[in-house]
Amino acid sequence: MADDGSSNETVGPDKWVYIEMPSGNSKLAFLKTDSVIKLGKFGSFRASDVIGKPYGLPYEIVENDRACFAGRGSLFDDFEVDEDPDASNKEIFATRDAQKLSNAEIQQMKNETLEGKISSETLIQRVAENNATFERKTQFSKAKYLKRKEQKFGKIFRLFDPTPSLLCQYYLDMNPSKTKDLRPDSLSQMLSFGNVRSGANVAVVDEIGGLLIGAVMERLGSRGTVCAIYDGDTESYECLPYLNWKQKDRDRLHTLPWNRILTNLTDPHASSHKIERVKRRNERYQAYQSARRILEEGGFDCLITASQYSPSSIIQSLSHLIRGSGNLVVYSGYKEPLPPAYSDLRSDTNFVNVQLTETFTREYQAKPGRFHPLMNTNGNSGWLLTAIRVVSKPRPMNGSSSNVVEGADHEQTHRKRQRTDS
Repeated sequence: MADDGSSNETVGPDKWVYIEMPSGNSKLAFLKTDSVIKLGKFGSFRASDVIGKPYGLPYEIVENDRACFAGRGSLFDDFEVDEDPDASNKEIFATRDAQKLSNAEIQQMKNETLEGKISSETLIQRVAENNATFERKTQFSKAKYLKRKEQKFGKIFRLFDPTPSLLCQYYLDMNPSKTKDLRPDSLSQMLSFGNVRSGANVAVVDEIGGLLIGAVMERLGSRGTVCAIYDGDTESYECLPYLNWKQKDRDRLHTLPWNRILTNLTDPHASSHKIERVKRRNERYQAYQSARRILEEGGFDCLITASQYSPSSIIQSLSHLIRGSGNLVVYSGYKEPLPPAYSDLRSDTNFVNVQLTETFTREYQAKPGRFHPLMNTNGNSGWLLTAIRVVSKPRPMNGSSSNVVEGADHEQTHRKRQRTDS
């Protein structure tokens, strides 16, 4: 998706990549032809060794910061292990004396792997051979032991083109508060409930670093428009550069701050006489005008929000811009902010199929004879408030500059009349 014309299937220069390290952790890195990418204790590699190569292949770090094709994704595979059902580890006790090699000797071998004198596979085998209890373990326990040592001493990594799903998992592991604890499965449910598809026009309130915008744009493909509303004077969508968008994709994203919705836009030439400042303000003014025009026209196929502000206030201000049969999706990391908005939507005849849901997803280990859920599953999936808008008496859009604010007042007045009549 980079502007250099390189294929989406191969690693290109001047692009962000998602690196899956031997430990299972991940890292985002920007590749330049002459750069060296550092992976901490696992070593480093030259970007030129992977540029032009396909995504997803395993690479191994060898001597002098070089990376070469590994041939296999793992040194030790514990998936198909013939296990004796009567075997047991109950007579084995884990002690510090079980490992015959000292810490200094192991560190020396780690340094030799960085220098390319020995391979990481050789290091792991020596550590296993000098473990007094290794041979007495069951076959499955041996495989698990080698797998753990590979995560600690291995040099095999993979490169992937960053996607919203990978970024969602990355932030969930590294900084969950940045994306309000949003999980990949919850993100996919938001797109599903919103019926986001190619050619749709979507309004987004994204305060999770642009992750929601990126996911919507990915689902739209090459057709459709996104109008994003943000808080403050400048947008803060730090996730978007990682997605390696082309310019034509950026042109389909229109952003507008809340204060530009609630106040009239002023001509930039009226407040400045300096040419450069006038030019910058004029460009910003034109962008705001374009985004506001799209917003005032309404007719959005869905409104999706992930914000720290009250869901009720966002719905009251923007819900009238959703077309008939359009979808409303509101995400919150906690349940408490959503019940008031849920009650308002249930009493509003302009919305049907109002639901407040929580998703429970559990990852399972699926191996012969060892099928069980993983014990470190994240149990917090957040809450989703969803609804479908219906229009019994369509109200014409006049395109005036105060249309958004008037629409919000109209919706509030309509709800008050309904409650009075009832």
